[in-house]
Amino acid sequence: MKDTQVTLRINSELKNKAKQYAEDTGRTLASLIEYLLKKEIERPSK
Repeated sequence: MKDTQVTLRINSELKNKAKQYAEDTGRTLASLIEYLLKKEIERPSK
């Protein structure tokens, strides 16, 4: 269950590219960001 919200500011070019990538891969922008955060957090530390 999603119970909190995160607000962030990024430049419009990055947002547009991310939205297009999300669409191309069958995700929403929110689900893409969540996926990438989880992937980064779970990545082994160096």
